[in-house]
Amino acid sequence: MIERFYELYSSPLGEMLIESDGEVLTALDFRESRGDAADKLPLDSETLLLRDDKSLSSSDKARLCIFDEVKTWLDAYFSGCQPRHTPSFRLSGTPFQLIVWEELQKIAYGETAAYGQLAEVVAVRRGKAKMSAQAVGNALHKNPISLIVPCHRIIGSGGKLVGYGGGLQRKEALLALEQGRASWLNGCKICSVPNVR
Repeated sequence: MIERFYELYSSPLGEMLIESDGEVLTALDFRESRGDAADKLPLDSETLLLRDDKSLSSSDKARLCIFDEVKTWLDAYFSGCQPRHTPSFRLSGTPFQLIVWEELQKIAYGETAAYGQLAEVVAVRRGKAKMSAQAVGNALHKNPISLIVPCHRIIGSGGKLVGYGGGLQRKEALLALEQGRASWLNGCKICSVPNVR
């Protein structure tokens, strides 16, 4: 049985749930986006818990430095900076989902792409003439690591904001953040966050 560890992060857009297998990041999302699964975890912002609700010892917490890496990344990101260091993570999904998520990671900070554009790239990778934008959208919906694997950067045709598990208001706020227009940016920048590794 794989151990799963959790910690909360308070972002300007709501509480986020960080999940790790003890070595790497395995999931990151806004807490209410995880639905019932997140509600069953009796977490508060100061507690790390195992899935079986056992509190961790301080030595267990010390070995979970991945949480510090992720929180450092999130601090930089939500301050309006492109983080310099990406925490170690592992994606688990179907071969198709993994291709979609890999291509998704190539969309630069502050940039966007349409579902159709991403579908064209995925079709080429799979040796197909074309690919359904809806199939790509379904793969994006299953993305377990939001922000770092940036599904919020995918928009509809004509620049329309559509389809984001965290809600369209969050999607709009994340894109505004990456363009330096977020309402909570008051000139406070921590872009010089050192590499954690």
